[in-house]
Amino acid sequence: MNLTAEQRRLVWLSSAEITPDRLAVLLKVFGSAADIWEALRDGQALGFRPKTIETLQHLQKGDALDSLIERLDGMSIRLLFQESAEYPELLKAIDDPPYVLYCLGSFEAMRRPMVAVVGTRTPSGYGLDMARSIARGLAEKGICVVSGMARGIDSAAHEGALKAADELGVDVRFMSPNTKDDAQQIECVNNAVSAGAKAIVVAANGPDAISSALNEAKAEGIKIVYVDSPANVPAEATFSTDNKAAGQTAGEEMIKRLADAGIEDGTIGIINVNAATDSCVQREAGFRAAFEGTAFTLLETQYGEGDAAKSQTIAENYITQGVVGIFGCNEGSTTGAGNAIKASDKDIIGVGFDKSDAILGLIDDGFLQATMAQNPDVMGYEGVKAAFAAINGEDLDGKVVDTGVSVLVKE
Repeated sequence: MNLTAEQRRLVWLSSAEITPDRLAVLLKVFGSAADIWEALRDGQALGFRPKTIETLQHLQKGDALDSLIERLDGMSIRLLFQESAEYPELLKAIDDPPYVLYCLGSFEAMRRPMVAVVGTRTPSGYGLDMARSIARGLAEKGICVVSGMARGIDSAAHEGALKAADELGVDVRFMSPNTKDDAQQIECVNNAVSAGAKAIVVAANGPDAISSALNEAKAEGIKIVYVDSPANVPAEATFSTDNKAAGQTAGEEMIKRLADAGIEDGTIGIINVNAATDSCVQREAGFRAAFEGTAFTLLETQYGEGDAAKSQTIAENYITQGVVGIFGCNEGSTTGAGNAIKASDKDIIGVGFDKSDAILGLIDDGFLQATMAQNPDVMGYEGVKAAFAAINGEDLDGKVVDTGVSVLVKE
């Protein structure tokens, strides 16, 4: 690996995780990475943490830095610096771009149309299935999938794209947005723009939080496709469940189960995520609509933030009030309700939303009667086709497609 003296010193700094903004400050003071190397040798105070100083001093000893560079070369890891011809132009345009990129794989992938897959670190089983389906379909079309390789949706997108790459010989390049909450989902979209994505396939955390970032992406000519939950920004297409209709289906299923049990009236509890997650709010609205004109009373909704343990506590409180049924609006709510019914040893009708091993187990054991499972294969397949079509200039006219639900019951 042929590196200049200055590039070798940049690798040295990068190995101690010196951030680009910190390096910029140091370069203003010392002039070059080589001068920073000499300043540390001379014992000058650079303001680093002790662990950072230890790493830098270790790499200054003997041939330690040479050995590190040789190991990188032996693993076929290429180094890109900002002056390198292959360094992504859009990445240079961001504030404080990385001064060293460590690259493994094909550079050809970075020249292809890119789609960023954005999601949460704590997805439902459905969300994981959908991410795998989307990423696999994109890779099959020769589109570069930009994913964070983190937990949750990112790792599912990673797995799906790699599976297609293995089967079809498609090169897939993974990059690193980091998502967890609204702020990190916004950061993920911004990183996708900087990375040169041609389309972003996204399930928005909420209708408003991510809107500004998506508008900026659209201003750069990037195509937006929604799956599962849209934001308040027009998109090329949306593939999602009609959550109000699905919630009504859940309500009708509970009414049927109550009738089968000979129950004609009573109170019913509802566990939702929060009052802001539009998909779950719509499910609740549909569920309530199904009970209009019946002799049942629906209690005030309680919110468990999608957490199974919190939802179980809520369900236990409902059970002490003598409810005849409980509806969970998402995976965590449903799991919590089922666990509470199981612990109560009472004949309570439980109906929920989403699919997971825990929910299916509760259905098989008779503690939940049914769950509404979205159709990730349909959603992922159609989302892939839409992204590919939009990238290639097809006008999709903002179409909204209901991918429906399947009612899962004990076999």
